[in-house]
Amino acid sequence: TVSGSIQASGIYAADTLPGLNPFRDTKASADLTLEDGTAFDLPINDAHAKLKLTGTRLDVSDAVMTSQDATLAVSGSAFLDTKAIDLSFDLTGFDLARIRDRVKNYANIAGTAKARGTVTGTADDIRATVSAAVDNLTLNGKRYDQAEVSLAYGANVISDLTLTLKRGAQSLSVQAANYDIKTNCLQSATGRIVDINIPDVWQLLT
Repeated sequence: TVSGSIQASGIYAADTLPGLNPFRDTKASADLTLEDGTAFDLPINDAHAKLKLTGTRLDVSDAVMTSQDATLAVSGSAFLDTKAIDLSFDLTGFDLARIRDRVKNYANIAGTAKARGTVTGTADDIRATVSAAVDNLTLNGKRYDQAEVSLAYGANVISDLTLTLKRGAQSLSVQAANYDIKTNCLQSATGRIVDINIPDVWQLLT
C-alpha cells in the first residue's frame, strides 16, 4: 500500500518535437510511503522517499527501504530529458541466507553483508563504484574473519577490483585492473598471500 502527498505545477507538452524539452516551468514534490510490498521477490516492510521535480531534474532524498533486518538508503538525482542518473546508496544488515537458493549451484554462503557506492550514467552507459564487506562470512563450510571487496565498473569493464579474505593468521589479497567482461580479458592483477601454503590457498577460495 502507498500513502503520502503530491504537489505539482507547470506544463508537460506531449506533442513536443523530438529533441525539444517537453517540460515547461514544471515543479513537483512528493512525500511517499510504501508498506508491505515486494521487490525482486524480497518482502518490503517499509519504504519512504521524498521526491522533488524541477524542470527535467528529479531529486531523491531520504529514500529508505527496510526488508526484515536489511536497510537500503538511496539519494541523488535523475534527469528525465537525458535519462541520466546520479545516485548513491548504502545497504546494511543484508542476510546472505536470503539469496542462498539463488546461488546454491555455485556456492553455499552465509553472513551479513553491507555495501555502499554510486551509480551514474544512462541505461546505455551505466557506471558504478561499490565497496562491500560481509560479517561472519561462511563460504562452502569455511568461516572467514574478514571479507571485503571494492570495484569500479563502466563500459563493460571492471577498472579497479580489490578483494581481501582473512581467516586467522591466513590472508589473501588480490588487486586487478581493467577486466573486460565481454572479451574476458584482464590487463593486470597482483596478489599477496600471508602465512598460508598452496593447499591453503585452494581451501580459502573453494
